[in-house]
Amino acid sequence: MSTSRPADLRVLLIATQSGTLYTFVLPLARHLEELGHHVTLACSGDPQPDVPSYHETIEAAGFEVVRLDLARQIDLGRDRSAVRQLRALIRERGFDVVHTHNSKAGIVGRLAAWREGTPCVVHTNLGLPFFKSSLFSTLQSVTYLAVEFLAARVTHRILCISNAEFEKARRFRIARPPRLAEIGFGARLDIFDPDADHVSLNGEQVARLRRNVDGGIVVGCVARLVREKGVDCLIEAVAEAAPQLDRPLHLVVVGDGPERSALERQAGEGGIQEQVHFLGAITDPRVVAALYGLFDLFVLPTRWESFGVVFAEAMAMEIPVVAPDMEPVRTVVGQGPTGILVPPDDSSQFAAAIVRLAGDPDLRRRLGRAGAERSRERWDERHVHARVYAEYLSVLDSPAS
Repeated sequence: MSTSRPADLRVLLIATQSGTLYTFVLPLARHLEELGHHVTLACSGDPQPDVPSYHETIEAAGFEVVRLDLARQIDLGRDRSAVRQLRALIRERGFDVVHTHNSKAGIVGRLAAWREGTPCVVHTNLGLPFFKSSLFSTLQSVTYLAVEFLAARVTHRILCISNAEFEKARRFRIARPPRLAEIGFGARLDIFDPDADHVSLNGEQVARLRRNVDGGIVVGCVARLVREKGVDCLIEAVAEAAPQLDRPLHLVVVGDGPERSALERQAGEGGIQEQVHFLGAITDPRVVAALYGLFDLFVLPTRWESFGVVFAEAMAMEIPVVAPDMEPVRTVVGQGPTGILVPPDDSSQFAAAIVRLAGDPDLRRRLGRAGAERSRERWDERHVHARVYAEYLSVLDSPAS
């Protein structure tokens, strides 16, 4: 493949929400800037009810964030406004690459880029949760699938972050290779490193938690507090496991969302409210890594994932992982020497895994070390960014471009 592209590509990276932009897109933006390219970021300017705003955090990192008139849900008036806004921005800046993330940003962003004749239009599929009754009705799934199919016709590359999503896109006939490519996903292994200096941070929040859980077994999870993440199942498992242990069992929940009040009530009704610590959303990944350092095991009975990056982060931190036996989580965690997989949504099986690990520190150490090796070999975000950039060049170097 030729790589004789100019060193100053103009790249527009779009996501629906600032949280997605910060978590999934900002690391790619840093990589592209390190290569000498000019990167602009764009997302909705709306505050979101279940995640904090990251606009200022991203701007403090040195990137321009264009705030779009873009709603999270379907809003035809605002959607048209966002398309017009993006078309004007693309026309003014003359972007070589427009790369979208999320379904909503993917539709309006790709439409705007296509209308303006952008040479390279790329979309990252962060998940196609079609025909899941807990998320969409059948009619909604059919409608959204049709829209994705049409958007794919004006997209040069659709990038899937897991083999499960790649196969799903093929099965739904959204696209085929080479237009459809699996690039994987990655964790920030410079941040989620048990030997990094920031892991020993002892700020107020970390120090307080350390005091509260001292002498106990600490189960940790990092998740948005929505039903799909299965934190309700985890609370059930902790309530079942706690009486079986000879040491206090604590659950630390990092994250926020619309289900928080219900989950707090559930912990109280289960008699474990003093053992469940809700920390809310934490925007600094170094603080999250420091909190990981307090966990004895990481457990998340998620009901749906497009990848499951928190499992890769926990594994990189040498924390033994208990996860649901489903794709793509199965691919991330592995089975046997690198992690424990249990039937999805089965709180008793999760409880049994917690009890087993809590009582066997040697097993925890073995799983933690093997998981860290797997994470470092497979889930380093730098490898993923290199693959994304190679896809850009492949499109731009093609005769059609």
